[in-house]
Amino acid sequence: MENFLRALTGADKTIIGCVHLLPLPGTPQHDAAGGLRRIAALAREDAKRLVQGGIDALLFVNEGDRPYAPQADQAAVAAMAAVVAAVAPEVSVPYGANVLVDPAAAVAIAHATGGRFIRGFVAGGFIPGLGPVQARAPEVLRLRKLWGAEEVGLICNLTSGLGVAEEPGARAEGAAGTVFNALVDALCVPGAGAGVPVRAERLREVRRAAPSLPVLVGTGLTPGNAAELLAEADGAIVGTSLKVDGQIFNPVDEQRVRALMREVEQIRRR
Repeated sequence: MENFLRALTGADKTIIGCVHLLPLPGTPQHDAAGGLRRIAALAREDAKRLVQGGIDALLFVNEGDRPYAPQADQAAVAAMAAVVAAVAPEVSVPYGANVLVDPAAAVAIAHATGGRFIRGFVAGGFIPGLGPVQARAPEVLRLRKLWGAEEVGLICNLTSGLGVAEEPGARAEGAAGTVFNALVDALCVPGAGAGVPVRAERLREVRRAAPSLPVLVGTGLTPGNAAELLAEADGAIVGTSLKVDGQIFNPVDEQRVRALMREVEQIRRR
């Protein structure tokens, strides 16, 4: 099986940087005065800093839409597609979408805007602060087929940084079932929350359980732990550590991006 990440970016140890969007229309904290123009402007600046810093790919995320709905608001989905479509022509790297916590909406947005992949809870289940959320692999795969969106790859969160897995003891072991049943392209292993590093041992467990798929660090990658974590993974999705002062809702800090990618380049040459 061809490595999905290598095919996506051509890079060893692919690093995907997050473009966290402000709250979208229809969500509780949306700024109606600023509207889509402000959301798109800030997304454009973050994307620019990530690309200029050397990132391999981008992931547009509706991070501001708390509390996250199992089925995203239709207005928010349409608005996110509009924002991604506005920013995408200025992006020189592959990009994807992540709609928390609605992977079907993410597939629709990626397909409509030229995105190459999604990140989402495609398989398994977890319990966030608002109650249980069950992933929807059968629905997502069937909708992707119906929409003719099979060019959109699926990066599956094996566990959740938003809550606890329904069967914590089976997180790594469940990777094999995810590969067989959910037909995903890569596995993503987050830590306990945004910006919290995943343990290297957890990455090793997932790789042993599902050796046929690339494995991504889902949270907490920094220049200081990149060598340890990327020794066990094929890449990472990075958000919080690339922000000003390491705060998730701050703008992207291009110097932090450059520092991480310098370390990644050294790892690639080893």
